[in-house]
Amino acid sequence: MEFRSTTAAATLVIGALTLGAAPAHAQQPETPNLAYSTTLVDKTVVTVLRGGTFELSKGTRLEDGGVERLTERDGTLVRADGSAADPARTVDIVDVKDATGAVAVALPLDFRFGEVSVPVRPALDEDDTVLRLTPEKPAGLDISQPLAVKPVASEVENQRALNNLATHFGLATAIGGFVGTAIGATIGCVATLVAGCIGGLATGASVGGIIGTIVAGGPALIATGIEYLTTVQAPDGTTRWADKPKPQPAAPAQAEPAK
Repeated sequence: MEFRSTTAAATLVIGALTLGAAPAHAQQPETPNLAYSTTLVDKTVVTVLRGGTFELSKGTRLEDGGVERLTERDGTLVRADGSAADPARTVDIVDVKDATGAVAVALPLDFRFGEVSVPVRPALDEDDTVLRLTPEKPAGLDISQPLAVKPVASEVENQRALNNLATHFGLATAIGGFVGTAIGATIGCVATLVAGCIGGLATGASVGGIIGTIVAGGPALIATGIEYLTTVQAPDGTTRWADKPKPQPAAPAQAEPAK
């Protein structure tokens, strides 16, 4: 089953959830809050973290769209089953760690617009409290032509589900939204491709900055993410985000045969 086209923000959120949110959001007696601010500087997304640090690791892109974390053995990246990772499918992962060193949020840097995979280069500064993400032009991409993004149905349902997920996953949505805008500026997009470009770029909305606080979501976050994935794959009008359909007239009762 194919996913519908989504914004870069949604793509990043999906990746972060499929990476394995349960261990990252395991219930703790007291979960430290992490304050952050995210701004767009030219074509680089800059996120400053307070109360925690960023850390870079590697993952591999799975066939179902998820991302599996990799480990390093003798200089080689390997998967959980011990097999060597495919370099062509390797992606960077940004781990957001709280003051105790626990991973609060994991953000795979796996961005796709239509069929195009867009590389995003990460860099850490200021003792790993500043994250800089810079999209780069994919090799061989002709930016003189707009990207072909297949229109999708049930935009209302998709957007309502994404809005619900965004309230539970502020940091990923904030960073993902800005990265999507930066990607649009890097590889080019047109305002009519709503499914492929972040709305702020098309409408001229301010990208001065987003400030928020991370609070571990636990099972509620995972459930919300799964619901979003289910929504974007469901037939139009079949999710709880659809407008209530008009009642269908009841079929006339069949007359019983004469005895």
